[in-house]
Amino acid sequence: MKQQYTSTNFIRKNTRSLPIGNCYINKTWEVNKLANVIVSRKLKNGNLIVGFYLVDLFCLGLRSSYFQSDMEEESLKNWLKKVSYLESKFIQIDYVLAHNIIYGSYEYGLENGIPQHKDFDKVTKYILEEDDERIPLIELEFGRDGKPFYFQTESQSDAFAENIIRLLKKNVGEGNFYYTLLKDIEEESEEEDEEVDDEEDPNNFNLPILKYLLNDGTVDIDKAKHTFNTLLDDGEMFAQYPLFISASMAIIHHYADEQRTNQLFEKWELDTTIDPEYEIEAGMSEQQIDRTYEILTEGKPSLKDIRYIRKNISSEVLADYILMKASLPKIDHENEDDSDLDYSEYNKREEQFLKDHPDYPLSKALIASETSSPDDLTIESIFGSADNISVFEFNEYLMMKLETLKNKPDASAFLAFRAILGQYLESDTVHEEIFFTYELLTIQYIGDYLMDN
Repeated sequence: MKQQYTSTNFIRKNTRSLPIGNCYINKTWEVNKLANVIVSRKLKNGNLIVGFYLVDLFCLGLRSSYFQSDMEEESLKNWLKKVSYLESKFIQIDYVLAHNIIYGSYEYGLENGIPQHKDFDKVTKYILEEDDERIPLIELEFGRDGKPFYFQTESQSDAFAENIIRLLKKNVGEGNFYYTLLKDIEEESEEEDEEVDDEEDPNNFNLPILKYLLNDGTVDIDKAKHTFNTLLDDGEMFAQYPLFISASMAIIHHYADEQRTNQLFEKWELDTTIDPEYEIEAGMSEQQIDRTYEILTEGKPSLKDIRYIRKNISSEVLADYILMKASLPKIDHENEDDSDLDYSEYNKREEQFLKDHPDYPLSKALIASETSSPDDLTIESIFGSADNISVFEFNEYLMMKLETLKNKPDASAFLAFRAILGQYLESDTVHEEIFFTYELLTIQYIGDYLMDN
């Protein structure tokens, strides 16, 4: 029976007929506008189906949503005690208030143009009652002083923050929202510390590229290029990586066309936002994925590495794919000289892999990525009617889509893809290695195509 209770089909079809149990929220939600809302339903066996909803009433709406089925009530109480002790005290609330907070935040996020957590429409909204006139409406305050207010948390990357600002500008308009961003660049020397006066615009500060913005909102391209060239020539690009990337992004912003960037983002977002028909399954634990990317990016895999892959990857074809990719010659990123790299062993392995696994989706992706544009390489074209892909396979698909940018690179495409990656970084769906590869490709593109313009 437990397997039945834990299926998404059971949740969608049966949960609303179950009696509502206790509902909880963190005590501080009215102050910090970040609410962890918990709604439970009572199963016939006495256990619970529990929905967990993390919502931001300031701007973003529903940030996270998941459920746990056939949970003993005592287990939930013990979890609440533990979390209350370590983080924030939970209090019990009426279901109607929980409903209004969750749905109100969800709708507010959509109004601001922010994509909401995919699992809500897919499954966790069915733990709640339908949002109709039967549920009394409670007036809640969203935003700050009547406007959306985005504040970047430590878990949110700069790329994620940049994408949120872009979406707010597009959907609610310049000047119609507030934002506060984390300071991620260390104090620089006096000549590099000529920043925009934050008092002129109290809504805008700490965004990395603002270091290179002029009063009219355009990029001081000479200053950005000077930083880029100086750090590159002095060999300090990795020692001062955040500063180097901020200069790089300022250069990309200068040459990108905003309208084209938005068009590309919207097109690629439809592809990379997984359709409800698909399931992204872990397949590999986060630790296994991290270790696998270490093997892929270090030197030639040792016998111990090979044994690890064979032992820990349940799919034999995926293990073959990883070992094939591990034979790629490694580029020394500090020198970036790949002229002497020998690809003969890898080419043989790839040829054999494609022979052995011609129907494997990533086999098709390997072939397609050599000649495709980012528009041509899509989830549907690679994975077809398959109803699930693993997190690792999704990451590899994104890596191949990124590689297609090299076929016909332009600043707008790089900026749009950065926004796509930024959406996934917060939820740990995209591995940091892909974002690092993106940054290296961007730097190479700037050096090859933009620095002489």
